Amino acid sequence: MKNPEVSVIVPIFNSEKTLERTIRSVLGQTLKNIELLLVDDGSTDESVSICRKYESLDSRITVIEETNSGVSCARNKGIACARGKYMTFCDSDDELVDDFLEQAIKDCESEELDLWIGTSVRIARGQERGRNEPWMTMTGYCDTLTEKQLIMIFNSAACCYGKVYKRSAIPEITFIPELSWGEDLVFSFTCLNKHLKFMAKPKVVYLYHWHDGGLASSINERKCYGFAQTYRFLFFLIKNRDFPSEGELSEFVIERFFGDLAYIQNQIIRVYKTLKLQRKMYDVLLSDPILYEMACRRGKEYTSPLYRKIKNLWLALKEKLWVKGVIGTADAILRKRRIM
Repeated sequence: MKNPEVSVIVPIFNSEKTLERTIRSVLGQTLKNIELLLVDDGSTDESVSICRKYESLDSRITVIEETNSGVSCARNKGIACARGKYMTFCDSDDELVDDFLEQAIKDCESEELDLWIGTSVRIARGQERGRNEPWMTMTGYCDTLTEKQLIMIFNSAACCYGKVYKRSAIPEITFIPELSWGEDLVFSFTCLNKHLKFMAKPKVVYLYHWHDGGLASSINERKCYGFAQTYRFLFFLIKNRDFPSEGELSEFVIERFFGDLAYIQNQIIRVYKTLKLQRKMYDVLLSDPILYEMACRRGKEYTSPLYRKIKNLWLALKEKLWVKGVIGTADAILRKRRIM
């Protein structure tokens, strides 16, 4: 197809069990003028064979094979190859609601939008388990959003899927290859920091199929690094937008930070059985001075009810304080800061 309206970019890695469902959901869109870019990231299962089968059946499909470099590189390759006026992303185990693109493009064309944001639904064992949804229909420019407005669209904006982007409006924005956790949030909020006209709408357009194969079961140093860089990015964004450091957006992000920190801590304890290996992960989690100070300064307020789950994290904090050569014993310093 020479001039597709929308390019749908699907990064793939060993997705043979779910890939056909994803492909069928894209091909079944009520908007037919699309291209589907299937970017395989070095799969070792039958994913490429499935892609090639569908490519032979539908001229709208292009298969791109890459060596394994991570999801960010796969999405970037799709962006580089995209020909549509607009683009969207779909993971290889998820689905697009059949009228997603038709409705989004209708709004984009009538309102001259650069970015359209919809609702994604989390599906677990066939049941809805939550939504990332804008609180209301909202139209405006990204770089003029207030703290309250950013909170209202935060969850729906944080992921790269469930959205349509006008390619010409974000030519320089790509995914950071080094990130394998939070890479879509950094991409999305980089867009939200630009002078882009957007619409956010509480319309279900994307089905995210949750399974026990993501961060929870594969926690490692790369994902801990991604966590640290993602929250570092968010705190810098708040500062660069001149929002108050103790304002409502900052408090909202801090609360998310400690929620994710406690969650990752729980997974570290499950995966890494020795305190030495656990501390190695914690050192990556708290490697950024801003996040480390945040954990020290605000830790008790957000984590006291979860103390049993996060006790090893505070043991790691105590060790870091001791190694840093802070005056006095680690326990005394923690008590002084009212953390323990």
